[in-house]
Amino acid sequence: DMDLVLVGFNPSTTDMHKDTFGSLQLRHPTEGWEVACSGLTEAMRRELWQKRDELIGATIEIKYEELSPEGKPQRLKFSRVRWDK
Repeated sequence: DMDLVLVGFNPSTTDMHKDTFGSLQLRHPTEGWEVACSGLTEAMRRELWQKRDELIGATIEIKYEELSPEGKPQRLKFSRVRWDK
């Protein structure tokens, strides 16, 4: 698991999510690199979209399969919003 900061919502590139978003744009809090994260259920996607204004800057916990040679997570999946951070 890894905690990243939500910096934005990327638009959907398909009609499937045209009313919400395509992926979350996340930034590492100390290293500054950014990654896009999907892997959300439709219910999660709707809930995050409804709270989008208050979520910018929130800590997001992700799961991932492996790290790239640069240390970035690959094949990310949204886990949860860390309201405790």
